[in-house]
Amino acid sequence: MTSELQTLFDPQTCTRKGLCPVTDIRNKGDPLESHSLYFEQHGSGPEKIIFIMGLNSSSFAWLPQVKHFSRIPKYTVLVFDNRGVGNSTTPKGPYTTTGMAEDAIALLNYLGFTEPRSIHVVGLSLGGMISQELAYRIPERMISLTLGVTTAGGHIWNNLPPWKGFKALLRMTFMKDPAQKIPILLDLLYTSPWIDEKAVDDPRGRTNREVEFESYARRFQTTRPQTLIGALSQMSSGLTHHVSAERLRQISKSIPKVTLATGDQDNLVSPDNTIYLKTHMKEAEVVTFENTGHAIHYQRPREFNAMLERVFEEGRENLHDLSGPKKGKGKQQQASNSPQFTVAQLNAIDAHLDLLVHLGYTVICFNQTVNKKIDPKIHVNPLNELLEKLKPRPGILFLKRLSVILDEDSEKGFGLINANTSYFNSYDILSLIPTTQATFALACLTHTLPSPLTTHIISIPLTLPRFPFHLKHTLIRTAIKNGAVFEINYVGALGGESDSILLDAGAAEANGGNAKRNWWAAARELVRVTKGKGLIVSGGVVAQADMRAPRDVANLITLLGLPQDAAHAACTSVPKSLILRAPIM
Repeated sequence: MTSELQTLFDPQTCTRKGLCPVTDIRNKGDPLESHSLYFEQHGSGPEKIIFIMGLNSSSFAWLPQVKHFSRIPKYTVLVFDNRGVGNSTTPKGPYTTTGMAEDAIALLNYLGFTEPRSIHVVGLSLGGMISQELAYRIPERMISLTLGVTTAGGHIWNNLPPWKGFKALLRMTFMKDPAQKIPILLDLLYTSPWIDEKAVDDPRGRTNREVEFESYARRFQTTRPQTLIGALSQMSSGLTHHVSAERLRQISKSIPKVTLATGDQDNLVSPDNTIYLKTHMKEAEVVTFENTGHAIHYQRPREFNAMLERVFEEGRENLHDLSGPKKGKGKQQQASNSPQFTVAQLNAIDAHLDLLVHLGYTVICFNQTVNKKIDPKIHVNPLNELLEKLKPRPGILFLKRLSVILDEDSEKGFGLINANTSYFNSYDILSLIPTTQATFALACLTHTLPSPLTTHIISIPLTLPRFPFHLKHTLIRTAIKNGAVFEINYVGALGGESDSILLDAGAAEANGGNAKRNWWAAARELVRVTKGKGLIVSGGVVAQADMRAPRDVANLITLLGLPQDAAHAACTSVPKSLILRAPIM
C-alpha cells in the first residue's frame, strides 16, 4: 500500500517507510479512532533526528532538512505526517496536541527509538506544541529539543494568530484550488522584501516568489488533499494547546539542550511567545532569524540547518551536566568568593523591582559593571546568586548583563578572548563602554562581529564634559550593520546618580547640572550621527526616585530630535529585537 503513496524525498537515502498502526499499538478498538501515521526514515547514523511539522502541513515541508541531514553519516532522520494530513489517515476530531504527541510516541516505539538520550527533536509551529507535550512525556530519550515559531498556548482567545494570519488561515481553509491558495500562503509565511528578491543560487534567475510557488505547487500535486475534518481538527489542537509554566520549567531542566527559534516578522505565531517560553525555560537558548517570517526553515535553510548542527553538538556535550556540576578547583574557588547579599540589600532590590513592574516593565536586566581585566579564576558573576534569592515574579523576564569599561590600558578587550568564552556564557547580554578612540573602534569593528563573544550593546559615556572620541559615521554604520545597538541611559537627562564604578573609571561625570547639560548635548550628537537608527534607551538608574515609566522615557527622548515612532521604538521594539537576538542563557 505504501508503495502507491508518492513522495518528494530522495529514494536513495530512504532506508524505511510505511504506515505505523497507531491505534493497534495503543490498543484502542474504536473504529472511528482508528488511524495510522505515514513515516519515512532516511540515513542510518547512530544519532536520530525527529522532525515534527506544523498546522496542516505534511512531512514534505521538511525537504531542505531531510536533504541536508540524511547525507551526513552520523544521522538518521525521521519525518512523518501528523494525523489528519498527508499520507496519514484522518480519525474523527477534534484533535489535541496531547493526543498527537502520543501518536509520535507510538511511532517511536514502533521503530525502536527507545534508548535513553538517543534522539534530537525539532518541532515547528504546531509541531513545536506537539514537541512540548512529547518532551514532557519522554524527556529521558532526548539529547536536544528545538522549538521553533511556537507557543506554550493558554486560553483559546490567546492562541489565535495575529489578525493577518487568522484571516489568511480562514480563507485558505475553504479553498480547494492550489493556484488560489499558494499566493496567500507565500505572503503569510515569508517577509515581503525577501519573497520578491532574486533567489540565491537559482540558475534561472527567478525571484523567491517564483521559486517557492513552484515548490508549493509540486507539494500540493504530490500530497493527498487534506479533508476539511482533518484541517479543522488540527486547528482545534492548536487553539486548545496549553503547557503550564511549571511543565515548561520541568522540560527545560530535564533535557541537555533546549533551543527556542523564531523569526522576527512572524504573522502566525508572534515572537512574543518565544520570550514567554524563555521566561519559564531558563536553561534554553533563544535564536532569532532577522527579517524572517514563519517559515524559518525554508526562508533561511542554510542558517537553520547550521543552527541545528550546533544544537545537536551542544546537546551531546551537555549530557554530563544533568548528573550534576563537576567538582574542581575552579568551581570551589568561585564558590568561596561568591558574594553574600544581606536581607536589607535583597529587600531594597525587591522594592526597586516592585516599582519597575508597577511602572509597566516586563523585561528587567541586571547589570554588572567591571573596570579590570576579567580573570575567570577569580572573577565572580554575582547575578546568578542574586536572581535565586529574589522573590519570583510570574510573567517578568530577568536577564543578566555584563558591562566592560574599555580604556587605554585595555589588554585584548579586558579578557574578551575565546579562551574565556565559557565564563561569559553565564551572561545574557554583553555591553562595552569605550572611553578612547581606539577602544571605540575596537568595539564597533571587532567585537560586533559574529562570535561567541559578540557585543550586543555599545554604551556611550554621555555625561562627560566632552566626547572622549569622534563618532565616526563608518564605525557607527558598521556596528549597526553587524547587529549592535548604541545605548542612551536616560538617568543622565535627569542629572541623577550614576554607577560608582563608572565614576571611578572616569566614564561618567558626577551627578549635577554639568552632567545634565553634557548629557543633552552628547545625546543629540549621537542621535544626529546614527540618524535615530540602532538606538536603545536604558535606565542606568541607581536611585529609585529616578525611575520612569516606558512611555515617559519615550516622550523624554523625543526632545533629542527623534520622531515619536523612533523614540517609541528605542524603548520597545529595538530592545525587544536585541533580546531575541542575544543568546539568552
